[in-house]
Amino acid sequence: MRVCNLLYSFFLFILVSNLYLAQENKNVSVGININRPKNWDTTYYTSYSHKLNIYLGSSQLSYNFDVSSAYKHPYKYPININYTTNMPTNVSVGFSYDKISFGVGISKKYSYDSTLSKPKTSYDAYNFSFGGNKFIIEPYYVRFKGFYDANTPKNDTLYFKNTRRYHADPSMDIQSIKVNGIYFFNNKKFAYRSLSGFTYRQIKSTGSWLAIANIYYTKMKSDSVIYPKSVELAYDSVEKINQFSVYGLNVGGGYGHTFAFGKKKRFFIGFTAGLMLGYQNRVLYFKDSISVQESKMGSGFDVRLASGWTTDKFFMIVYASADRVILNYDKLKFITYTVPVNFVMGFRINVKPPKFYRWFMNTKLYSWM
Repeated sequence: MRVCNLLYSFFLFILVSNLYLAQENKNVSVGININRPKNWDTTYYTSYSHKLNIYLGSSQLSYNFDVSSAYKHPYKYPININYTTNMPTNVSVGFSYDKISFGVGISKKYSYDSTLSKPKTSYDAYNFSFGGNKFIIEPYYVRFKGFYDANTPKNDTLYFKNTRRYHADPSMDIQSIKVNGIYFFNNKKFAYRSLSGFTYRQIKSTGSWLAIANIYYTKMKSDSVIYPKSVELAYDSVEKINQFSVYGLNVGGGYGHTFAFGKKKRFFIGFTAGLMLGYQNRVLYFKDSISVQESKMGSGFDVRLASGWTTDKFFMIVYASADRVILNYDKLKFITYTVPVNFVMGFRINVKPPKFYRWFMNTKLYSWM
């Protein structure tokens, strides 16, 4: 709650200071040239960097932890495990201005669980972005506690048919910290900020190759063994794992494209996708046994999708992403990933930048982004 209050306070500070500066006397020097020459192809995208974007919407966030085995086993039934969360729908509020953006969510009530077996997931989730159409940094932090196996109807068909209950692990706790950095090679024509942050608008369809790098830390912990009883025998060759932690560094590349439609190019569909390889250091813990530490190659991928309708004063956008970290141990594969889906409606206000932001606009870092 304290973090939410701080975010709201910062949001209100930016809004009030910008509105105040918008009313300043025109003779006051701002120390920069707001109408500086454009350093991109203006026939491909337009900028709203002089506007404060305020948006309200609804979001659905889930976290998945998939477990699979390549061991040969005599079982004919499925053995893959798909732990997922039981999350409420959020009401979200946020803002973006030029090269910065962030938002917060307010939880609504959980949906009724007819099986009475899905634990209510407690969670924290924060994200921030900083940068422009040339280079952007996107850090985030998430933590979830309370999971159930969505594959229970397949893994234990008779049990589920008789009880209509999922295998649940209320003690399972997963937290993840990641910082993504993306460079866009065709930044003179491709506006990533039209898909994220909404401070630009693509007015001609085009794409760009990407260079991606990230650092991350993920930790999973449970009071019990992570394998449900129905499939435990299929995993007994790798003992009784109940915890792991992994930190790593990935580097890779990808591609993004935005399609602009309509006579006035107000409707768009866009995406970015990247594949990465890198280094992982991980520690696996076995219930009532020793731990194992190792360093190996790792992999991951990142996909973003967005679609919407946008004008100089108003926008409606749906966007989603899938950001996966893959860990291989022996013949087991663990995949952790978030799946946020958001719908937002917002409006744009003409404002002048506050003093501290004007200083930033005169730095080399700003011009490079």
